[in-house]
Amino acid sequence: MYSIRPHRIFLLLLLCSYNGYASTQSIASIQGAISRFINAEFKETKEFEVSVSSLDPRLQLPACPQTLQVFSQSGSLRAGANSIGIHCDGDKKWTIFTVAQIKAYKKVLVLSQPLRRGAILGKRHLTIKSRDIADLRQGYLTAPEYIIGQQAKRNLASGTVINSTHFVEPKLVKRGEKVTIQATSPYFSISMTGIALMDGSKGQPIRVKNIKSKRIIQATVIDPGLVSVTKQPPAQAGGFQ
Repeated sequence: MYSIRPHRIFLLLLLCSYNGYASTQSIASIQGAISRFINAEFKETKEFEVSVSSLDPRLQLPACPQTLQVFSQSGSLRAGANSIGIHCDGDKKWTIFTVAQIKAYKKVLVLSQPLRRGAILGKRHLTIKSRDIADLRQGYLTAPEYIIGQQAKRNLASGTVINSTHFVEPKLVKRGEKVTIQATSPYFSISMTGIALMDGSKGQPIRVKNIKSKRIIQATVIDPGLVSVTKQPPAQAGGFQ
């Protein structure tokens, strides 16, 4: 979807002095050049709308004998406001600037119902909606598999466009609870009971106290109530195997 709608003037004119010319550049030709440039260069989405500030109809620019050069001042087009330059490189050089406002639409993940702080996100909480990504400065997500099963950091209202800052890995182990400590090596695997000394998410190292030996060790959270310690084989003479 692509369209150009004129708005109020926002124009900076950088123009060599001249005393009037028989032939002038038409506003329509300039607008057409801008349209073709944006349509060819904007790559963020296939679905977008463009509003270009209208040029002053009183503008008298020498007709350009060459193809108009159109460019973005920032070097690339993005969703939101873009400063666009139009340049003539003929004998009577001129350059003008205008603003193109691009609304770029993507299908993003949106909450279909409220989610309370600490709740685990499931597929039932999600829907997909088309949104203007220029308005989503905090980011957005498009693939549910990267967020399902995570825990809400705060209360979230229905209709919220979700992003990674809204969620954390859930706590699989809580401080003070009993856990199973699984110790493994290439030669054996044993289990013992311990007490978690801190909360832990999947893959996080935490301190655990062995109930029997009273030793405090560091173990990695594997699953709810399960942590693991990997024992390395002893070094042998002549190097490691």
